[in-house]
Amino acid sequence: MSYAVCITGHRPPGLPGGYDGSDDLSTFICSVVEQFYTQGYRKFVSGGALGADQIFARAVLMSKHPDIELIIARPFPSQASKWPDKSQQEFERICTAADEIVDVSPDPYSPAKMQIRNKWMVDHSGCVIALWNGKESGGTWNCLSYAREQGKTIYHINPFTLAVNII
Repeated sequence: MSYAVCITGHRPPGLPGGYDGSDDLSTFICSVVEQFYTQGYRKFVSGGALGADQIFARAVLMSKHPDIELIIARPFPSQASKWPDKSQQEFERICTAADEIVDVSPDPYSPAKMQIRNKWMVDHSGCVIALWNGKESGGTWNCLSYAREQGKTIYHINPFTLAVNII
C-alpha cells in the first residue's frame, strides 16, 4: 500500500465543530483528499474513531473518483459499542460504505489496541495526515512519534487555523 495515506488526529472536543467538524474544517479536509488524489494516492486509511478519523472518512466517501478507496482500520471489532447511538449509526454508515475494514486486533477493548491500530495504519501508508493541535501527549502524538521513527512524511494540519506544514 505504498500509495496509501492515513489520518491521525484529535477526538472531540479537540476539534472545531465537535464530532462532525466545522463546515470549514470538513470542506478543507475534502480539498486535502482531492490534493492527495491528484498526487497519485488512491487508498485512504482511517481508524474510524470519533472526530478527525470520521471527518476524513466522510471526505473520502464524498469524493467523485470511482477508483478512490476507503480503508477502515478498527482497533478491535466492537470499537463503537460504547459510543452514543447516533455516533454508532454514523460509524456503521461509514463502515458499510468503506471498501475494506481491517480489524487490527481482536475484542475486547484495551487502550494499547489504539496504538497497535495507529502503528498498523502508519506501516501500511506512504505518508500521514495529522489533524493535530501541536500538543505533545496523547494518542495523536504517539502516532506521530511512531510515524517519525518510521521515516514517514507527515502533513500537519492545525485544526483551528487550517495551516499546513510538512514535518
